[in-house]
Amino acid sequence: MSFTRHLGGGDDPVQRGVFVAACGARGWEAGCSIRQNGSGMRGLMAAVRLVVTGRYDVLVVDTLDRLAGTDTALTAVLRLLRRRGVRLLVACDGTDTADPVHAAVIDSLIG
Repeated sequence: MSFTRHLGGGDDPVQRGVFVAACGARGWEAGCSIRQNGSGMRGLMAAVRLVVTGRYDVLVVDTLDRLAGTDTALTAVLRLLRRRGVRLLVACDGTDTADPVHAAVIDSLIG
């Protein structure tokens, strides 16, 4: 499950390529993508629901900044993902919250 937030014109083919490559490198089949235009959390909440209900196993983003538009919002999103038990993979740097070291890095961002 891939999620990305856009404020203007998108780079969907590039992001889809990053998503597919990240999944392929791990032996996973790339699932659906959810694109959210503008602010708000409607798209993100849909993605979280799909992971929490077991439809998908992991939420993949190309970079952390795709989750939220501000540092404050990013902290809130990361807290939400942790609280809901959603596994997060950040494709650009390989951060995967299934790894205890990476989970600790994300936790340090949350504070």
